[in-house]
Amino acid sequence: MQDGVVFGLFNHQGGPRGGDEFVVPNWWMGVWTRDSGPNQFGLNAMFSLDPATVGKIGYGEIFQVGEALDGKPLIDRQHPHDFFMQLAASWKRSIGDRTFLTIAGGPSGEPTLGPVAFIHRASAAGLVMAPLGHHTFDSTHVSFGVVTAALERGRWVFEGSVFNGREPDDERWDFDIGALDSFAGRVWFRPSEAWEVSVQMPVASRRSRAVTA
Repeated sequence: MQDGVVFGLFNHQGGPRGGDEFVVPNWWMGVWTRDSGPNQFGLNAMFSLDPATVGKIGYGEIFQVGEALDGKPLIDRQHPHDFFMQLAASWKRSIGDRTFLTIAGGPSGEPTLGPVAFIHRASAAGLVMAPLGHHTFDSTHVSFGVVTAALERGRWVFEGSVFNGREPDDERWDFDIGALDSFAGRVWFRPSEAWEVSVQMPVASRRSRAVTA
């Protein structure tokens, strides 16, 4: 499966803090899976050319906050996403009737923290600009170093992950691999195919943007 988005954005932000610009936010995502008996192997990749088509300073969005540039917080700007938004592998194994164990991880991935990032939500597929809560709720959807384990039993899913909780730096074309210094847990309950509810477990980190998410 693959999915890609390219927006040509004529962006007008009013007031003394605003301005006018033309930028091209974009991303591409590919998912590959292969079944072998009780096992399923997968590869996930997601890339963005934002560093070239949006620029290091990102695009204007009044009241948006998140990340930094040249050591100063970005305010009223949506930061560009890194080229390597996701690069991870997974192994899923059936261990009984309606019970599955999954181990996943990679140099760039999304830990078990917070809701599903807006980029992956079907309800947000048509959003041209990142929602104002993007960095607050999705701040770890690009973490350079993640290992995750999940146990699925019927309508319940129990997840946990260790990950690098540091922000990516200003260089958007490389990996910012660091120590796996943070961990988080999450529980999902799916009463029907159309609904799911999650509960977030406490997050521990020595130095992480995840603590405030």
